[in-house]
Amino acid sequence: MKKFLKTFAGKTLLIILTNVVIVAAACCVCATAVIAGLNLYTDTPESFVEEYKYSSVTELLYQYALSDQTYTADPDLFYRIYINGSLTETNTDYRTMQEYIDNVYTYSFFAVKDSSGDEMYLADTKQAAENLAEENGLSKKNIESYIIEGFYIDGDAPAYKSGTEYKLVSFAYNCRYIIPSAAIVFLIAAAFLIAVMAAVSARRPADKGFYPGYFYKVPLGVLLIPIPFLLYAVYFTIDQIGLTGYSLYITVFIAAIVFTYIAEGLIMTIAARIKGGSLFSNTIIWKFLKLIGRIFKALYTAICMIPIVPFTAATTVLAVLVMWIALYSVINNFHPFLFLLPIGLTILIAINCYIVYMLRKLEKGAKEIAAGNYENKIDTHGLVGRFRTAAENLNSLSEGMTVAVEEKLKSERMKTELITNVSHDIKTPLTSIINYSDLIAGEDTDNPKIKEYSEVLTRQSTRLKRLIEDLVEASKAQTGNLEINLAPAGADNFLTQTAGEYTDKLASENLDLVVLPSGKDLKIMADGRRMQRVFDNLMNNICKYSQKGTRVYLSAEEDGDDVLFTFRNTSKDQLNISPDELMERFVRGDKSRHTEGNGLGLSIAKSLTELQGGTMQIKIDADLFKVNLRFPKA
Repeated sequence: MKKFLKTFAGKTLLIILTNVVIVAAACCVCATAVIAGLNLYTDTPESFVEEYKYSSVTELLYQYALSDQTYTADPDLFYRIYINGSLTETNTDYRTMQEYIDNVYTYSFFAVKDSSGDEMYLADTKQAAENLAEENGLSKKNIESYIIEGFYIDGDAPAYKSGTEYKLVSFAYNCRYIIPSAAIVFLIAAAFLIAVMAAVSARRPADKGFYPGYFYKVPLGVLLIPIPFLLYAVYFTIDQIGLTGYSLYITVFIAAIVFTYIAEGLIMTIAARIKGGSLFSNTIIWKFLKLIGRIFKALYTAICMIPIVPFTAATTVLAVLVMWIALYSVINNFHPFLFLLPIGLTILIAINCYIVYMLRKLEKGAKEIAAGNYENKIDTHGLVGRFRTAAENLNSLSEGMTVAVEEKLKSERMKTELITNVSHDIKTPLTSIINYSDLIAGEDTDNPKIKEYSEVLTRQSTRLKRLIEDLVEASKAQTGNLEINLAPAGADNFLTQTAGEYTDKLASENLDLVVLPSGKDLKIMADGRRMQRVFDNLMNNICKYSQKGTRVYLSAEEDGDDVLFTFRNTSKDQLNISPDELMERFVRGDKSRHTEGNGLGLSIAKSLTELQGGTMQIKIDADLFKVNLRFPKA
C-alpha cells in the first residue's frame, strides 16, 4: 500500500479521496452550524414552526403599521388584523377561518409609534408599551393594541408540518447528534489523509531518493500569488451577476473544490520543501533578505577598509553635523528636526564607546602576550575592521612566539641531553686517567720529570672532572631537572656558614671579609645544599676577580616581604661586559682567561636561585661588582 501511494495513480487517488472527505466534513460542519442556529439542540421542530409563524406575523404587522397599509404578506398566510378592537384588515372570510379553526393562532401586541410614523416599538403588555414610550420620549397616546389571527392551509406552506422546510428541520433534529459526530470523524480522516499526502510527497515507490517535482524551484510566494486573485474573481462573479439560491450554492461549492485542490497542492509542495530543507530559503522574502544581506555585507567590507582614524573622524563629523542641524532648526523654530539632536548624540556616544570597547580588548590581549602568556588568544567576536585585523595579527604573533619558544625549549633539551650523555661517556675514561695518574705519582722513581708530569696530569684531569660536573649541573639547573627540597632556613645562618668557610681563603688573597647579618630571625624557604652551592659559586667568583687589599661585603637584610642577600666586591680588572652577559654560560669577566674558571659559576647560581623561588640580579658600577639575591620570607 505504501508503494502504491507513492505512485502517480496512488497520489491522484489520495487527492480525490481527501477532497471527498474534506467536502463531507465541511457539509457536516455547516449542517451542525445550521442546527445550532435553529436552536434544535434545545428546542423541537414545533418551536421552529411557532417561531416562523411569529416572525411572519411580526413582519406583517410592521409592514401594515409603518407603510400605510401598502404591504406584501406571505401568500400562504391567511390573517385578520384588529386595531384597538376593530377589524381593519383581512384576506380571508370568517367561513374559511372556521374551516381551519384548529390551525388558527392569535397574537396580541401593543405598539408605540413615533410622531413621524417611521419607527415602531412592540411590547406584549400595555405597561411594557408605556415604559417603552417613556424611555424613547414618545407620547403614551400613540399606544395602539393589535390582534392578529392567522393560519396556514395544507400543502407546501413553509411553516406547516406537511411543508418541505418542516421536513428538513425534522430531519436535522433527528440527526442533531449524528452529524457533529460525523463531522469529527471526517475531520480526523481529512487530517490523516493530509498527513499521508505530506509523507508521500517528493517520493517514488522503488527509490528512497528525493524527487520534489516541477514546482520545487518556484519560490513559494510566487505560488501563493494567484490565490487572492481567484478569491476576488469568485467574489466579483457572485456580486456582479447577483447569484442567489441554488446558483450561489453551486458556485460556492465549485470554488471550494478548486481551492481545496490548490490547498492540497500547496501542502504537498511545502512538505517537499521541508524534506529538501528549502522551505524558507526558496521564498521571495528569503531571497530578498539575502540580497539585502549581501548589500550590507559589501557596505560593511567597504567601511572596514577605511583606516581607523579617518573612520572615527568621519563618524564624529557626521554626528556633529546632525546635532548642528537639530540645533539650527530649534533656533529657527523649525521643530521637526529636533529629534536629530538625540540621534546625533546617541551615534557619537555609541561609536566612541564601541571603539573604547575594542581598544580595551586589544589592550588586554596584548598585555597577556607581553606577560608571556602566549597561549592566550584575543577573542575577535565583536571586533570590526582594523581592530579585528590587529587582533588577528596579535594572535598570529602569539602563535609564532609560542612556536619559537617551543623550538627554543626543544633545542635546550637537546643540548642538555647531549651534554649529559657526552659527560657520562667522558667520566669513565677520565676517572681512569685520574686513578692512574695518582698511581704514577705514588711510584718510587729517580726521575723527577715523571713526578712533575704526574702532578700536572692529576691537576688538569681533576679540573676537567670539575668542569664536566659543573656543566651537567648547569644544564640540569637551567632545565629544572634538579631535585629541590625546600624547607625554612635562617638567613643569617647562611652568612655565618659562608664566613666560616671563606674567611681564611679570602685572607690568603689579601681580601678583608665584612659580614653584615640582619640581626633578626629572618627565614626563607630554601634547599640548604643548593643554597650553599649558590653562595660557594659567588664567593669563588669574588676570590678570583677581586682587587687585592680591598674589602668584600656580605649582608642580609629585610626588604618588605623579602629577604635580600648582597655580595659586594671591587673588581681587579675593568668590567666592560653587561650583567646579562655575565650570567650566560661560558662567559667570563676575565677576557684574557688567565684565571681558572669555566664561566659557569654565575649561570649555575642564577638557575639554582630561581629554582628555589628567588631572583638574582647583578649590578656593575665602574669597578664595583654587586650581586643581589632576593627570596620571599617564609
